[in-house]
Amino acid sequence: MEVRRVLQSLGSLVARGAAPARPVEPIQALQPGQRLEAQVLSRIGDRQVLLELAGRRLVADSEVPLRPGTRVRLEVVKPGSQPELRVLESIRQPRITSLKTFLPRQIPLAEAMRTLADLAADTSPDETLPTPLRESIARLVRSLPTLRDLTSADTLARALDRSGLFSEARPSPDSAPDLKERLLQIAAVLRHASEAKETRPATKAEPSPAATSRGVKPAASAPPARSQPGNTATAPSGPPAAGRPAPFPASPADAHPTDPAGDEERLAQLLHKVSGAVARIGLDQLNSLPRPENPTPTWHFELPFRQDQEFHDLRLTVRGEKAASSGNGSARPWTVDLEMDLSGLGRIQARLIYVNGEISTHLWSDRAATRNLFEHHLEHLAQRFRQAGLTPRTFRVTEAAIASPQAIHDTPLIDERA
Repeated sequence: MEVRRVLQSLGSLVARGAAPARPVEPIQALQPGQRLEAQVLSRIGDRQVLLELAGRRLVADSEVPLRPGTRVRLEVVKPGSQPELRVLESIRQPRITSLKTFLPRQIPLAEAMRTLADLAADTSPDETLPTPLRESIARLVRSLPTLRDLTSADTLARALDRSGLFSEARPSPDSAPDLKERLLQIAAVLRHASEAKETRPATKAEPSPAATSRGVKPAASAPPARSQPGNTATAPSGPPAAGRPAPFPASPADAHPTDPAGDEERLAQLLHKVSGAVARIGLDQLNSLPRPENPTPTWHFELPFRQDQEFHDLRLTVRGEKAASSGNGSARPWTVDLEMDLSGLGRIQARLIYVNGEISTHLWSDRAATRNLFEHHLEHLAQRFRQAGLTPRTFRVTEAAIASPQAIHDTPLIDERA
């Protein structure tokens, strides 16, 4: 794997996704009663805090203890070059609200992909998923990289770019939807299908002899849905409204009696999987945001990929470490952690440390046979790095598991004391 090219690609991805800084109001222009937002740097005694505001450090009075990193809302009591400020309240970080939403719903991406692929491949007569939904799922599955794709620097960089981590920051360079966008499109189709099921008149089915013999009464047919102005029972022939999924065409399955309750449950289960996958990507996005307690740049990725007929996840974390010294000649070390679970090889971890053109690699697996395989190919790996223009420094297979970078969805507790 051409690690240097991958790191360069990651750097360009992040640079393109960075938002421009907004101008701040000069301190001298503040007015009495004006309200501002700032960040707590440290506490000074029991009633004061050191704040960062408009690129300057100021002291403000606070009746409640505030932890470093907390964002607060201020009121200007007295303006000037050294204004007098009063802390009104701490601002609840949107990150906490998002965590509460995403954590209970998130599921591994490979799990969601298995469910989606199974449904897309099921062509049994009893399966009544709408054709547009099947096609959307099939496009998503085809867009996933294979294990071989992830061994190439170019295709790995493309997979990282389409992982959904940068979804809101910028569009994909080739205008192709990324993973998060595809999942959101499928969720929209699912919700539209659920609404169509709810408004479709239920088909009265004859009770089975077994049900009659047990004294089970047939379910009453639901009353026909009242048509609203502009809506009809048949799909419109014209183009769909902008931003809405196209209506589902009639299919042979629609002509046969179906179980509306069973269809609705199937759609609800599928929507649950899709929502869980979107929540998983959202957690990686939250975990990749800069935080006061961890100023080093860090990006967390989860890439679902195909291996034959199976689906797996590649967990990949890229972080910039602090330079050894502050001199002009010092370079920031970069660490890349990879983790996956493969059939026949077990759980695999790798840590690559890159600095000044040198590369160090640490490998681990929970299977002794896989660790022996690593030992046998260490020299081959070092040679591949030399061919890529890197200087191998330390190459070893560890007996103990490599400590994985902490991710939000691996942390069950939320501290809301700030």
